[in-house]
Amino acid sequence: MTAETDIAAIDDGGANTAGEVRTAMTSSLTPEWMRYLYQRQSDETAHNDDDFFDDGTVGGTAVTPSGTPVWTESRGILSVKCTDLSSNDVAARAFALSGGATSSPVTVETCLALWTGTASAAPRVGLAFSDGTSATSNIAGGFVIQSQLNTSAGTFTNVTGEVNQANTGQASHAAWIYMRVVWESANTFQTQWSFDGVTYTDFGGGSLTRTMTPTHFAVMASDWGFTEDVIGSFQYVRVYESDLSV
Repeated sequence: MTAETDIAAIDDGGANTAGEVRTAMTSSLTPEWMRYLYQRQSDETAHNDDDFFDDGTVGGTAVTPSGTPVWTESRGILSVKCTDLSSNDVAARAFALSGGATSSPVTVETCLALWTGTASAAPRVGLAFSDGTSATSNIAGGFVIQSQLNTSAGTFTNVTGEVNQANTGQASHAAWIYMRVVWESANTFQTQWSFDGVTYTDFGGGSLTRTMTPTHFAVMASDWGFTEDVIGSFQYVRVYESDLSV
């Protein structure tokens, strides 16, 4: 339907319902770009675990292994300001998986950015699956670290197994980068990134192995023990009950 067809649906003779009038007025008053975004979300398969961060309420469960991270949600962006986290610790917001997303294959997706004043390559922002919401819960996923992309496993309080898998060619201080983490099969995960959210590239190095059964997925960020504050931002999270890496 277009604004023209909605308006044309109003009949002569006073037989129009209130709903027909409201539809025609909404179509003519709503900017085209807003209708496009609404249609895009409607066309895609929605999942109960999706979150577009547009209700002003920070969802999920905070995981705080150290420091004083502060989470905020405003105007469709979820952000965390990381202060005084220890090295190898990440502040996270964990969201429970539900329905068919409790067994593989599952893909989680976000668009994220890292804002920091330090030249160090240590501060990071990322996405992962986890098997709980405690600091010692297992995680498997990936991080954007400056211009690097690292696959990582471990726990929220002890990120280990890092491998520098790719280079985006662009510093992440002011770059929005799409990221996917795929729970491919038992204990097996894959990470991908994209600049446009359409064409994705593997981080490289093959699949990541971590012995865990995910119950949650988490958005994460860390100042990694540096004195400068770090802000990690996320535009949305989406869940697909399929392996989108293939």
